Amino acid sequence: QLEAILATTTTEIPTDVPLLKAAPANGEPDAVADCGWIEFKLPTEPNSCFAYVPESYDGREPWGVVVLFGAPGPIDPQEVTARWNAVCELGKFILLVPQAADPRAWQNNETMLVRQFYNRLVQTYTTDSTRSVVLGERAGGGMAYRFAFENRDLVRGLAVIDAVVPLGIQVRGNDPFERLEFFLVGFKGS
Repeated sequence: QLEAILATTTTEIPTDVPLLKAAPANGEPDAVADCGWIEFKLPTEPNSCFAYVPESYDGREPWGVVVLFGAPGPIDPQEVTARWNAVCELGKFILLVPQAADPRAWQNNETMLVRQFYNRLVQTYTTDSTRSVVLGERAGGGMAYRFAFENRDLVRGLAVIDAVVPLGIQVRGNDPFERLEFFLVGFKGS
C-alpha cells in the first residue's frame, strides 16, 4: 500500500539546472563525428538542417538537444554561434537549426523532415532524451508548437516567443510519461 503526496511542478525559472552525468569517463574522449557546424541533407528533399556541436562535445557524456525554429530563410552561422555558443557549452546542448525549403514561409509538413534530421543527429551523437527542447520565435514559433505537439515522445520542453498556437493543431492532455514543459513569452502590443 502506498500513500502519494501530490504536488504541482514549479513555475520558477531555475538559475542552475543539474546535468545528467554519465559513468566516469575513462581514457581519451571518444572519436566522434565533427564538431562545429554540420549540415544534414536528405537526398529527396530540398531542405537542409544545420547542427552546431560545441568543440567541448565528448561522446562519453549525454548532451541535450535544442531544436531552433527561426524565420524561414538562410541563417548566419556566425551570428547563431555568437548567440548560442555560451548556452550550448554551459548547458551541454547541441543546437539543431532546420531550414525551410521556401525562404518566405514554413510548410506544415516540414516538421516530418525535421524529425528525420533529429533522428540522424541522435544516431551520431550521445544525447540526453530528457533534455530535448524546441524553441521558436514568431513564424518559427508556430513550427515549434507544431513540432513539439507532433513529437511528444521526444520533446520535453517548448519555448515560444511572440507566437500563438497555429490553427488546426490538436493539443492533447499532459502525459506523465511524455511530460512537456512550456515557456511562453509575448510582447506588449504584439
